[in-house]
Amino acid sequence: VTKLGGALGLITSGVQLADWFRNSVREGLKLAEQGEGIRIAFERLNNPNLLANLREETHNTVTDLELMKQAVKFEDFNLPMEQIGTFLAFAQQKAKDTGESIDYMVNSIVTGLGRKSLPILDNLGLSASEIKERMKDGADMATAVANIIKEKMEAAGGYVETAADRAKQKEVELQNELENLGRTFQPLTEASGNFWH
Repeated sequence: VTKLGGALGLITSGVQLADWFRNSVREGLKLAEQGEGIRIAFERLNNPNLLANLREETHNTVTDLELMKQAVKFEDFNLPMEQIGTFLAFAQQKAKDTGESIDYMVNSIVTGLGRKSLPILDNLGLSASEIKERMKDGADMATAVANIIKEKMEAAGGYVETAADRAKQKEVELQNELENLGRTFQPLTEASGNFWH
């Protein structure tokens, strides 16, 4: 049962249903409008399995739009796309460990790598001195950081799902469904003069 479908169980009248549906469409349209350019840029990456892989790496705790946005940034920074899953999995784990927003952590690791910013990476628990040491052997920053992350995650053991993860997964599912609803209604809205706004 989807989150949108589950919400119907709480609605007791036709008026409530109409209000709920109108509000859902409005919110979905807003998300769809914000995400239209991101989706176009993401599709240019021409990597059909990428979104599904990133969902899996982050355990469905990051919205599709945020994952696509970070993948586009990753490409713009000329970072190795084959390593993005490792970085986002680490960001998801660090968010869980520290209580920070997962979107903030995901954005920080991509921005830190893209700008080659040791202070940003240090804030994520990645030692600037260790990164420099690994780069002495000729490794670029992304490779050095990826190797450190893999070692840290192996030492920490496997992924353990928490109540916070499950709550975030439900929130993400709802956001993804609202955006899909908005994309469904976009053509109708444009044709009818923004009826839902």
